[in-house]
Amino acid sequence: MADKVASTEGMIKFALKSDAMEFIIATEGELTYRLGKEVPGKKFYSIPCAVCPTMKMIDLKKVHDSLLNLEPRIELPQEIIDKARVHWRG
Repeated sequence: MADKVASTEGMIKFALKSDAMEFIIATEGELTYRLGKEVPGKKFYSIPCAVCPTMKMIDLKKVHDSLLNLEPRIELPQEIIDKARVHWRG
């Protein structure tokens, strides 16, 4: 049971918009540190044994191999690339 199930960015956006002042974060404990920095004035509680299996799939060897081989390759439509560039530049 949860008020919100979301990605890391989704959780940050939810906390920013929410009127609540305290949150229990049931994923990687390190997220509570980031939330504390990005959403000042609100309190975040982690669950010490919580683990996100998706995040655990990424390790330094996989990041290294991906950068070295530029794989897996992700292809996006030009329209999405253009929108991302506009958003990124502000």
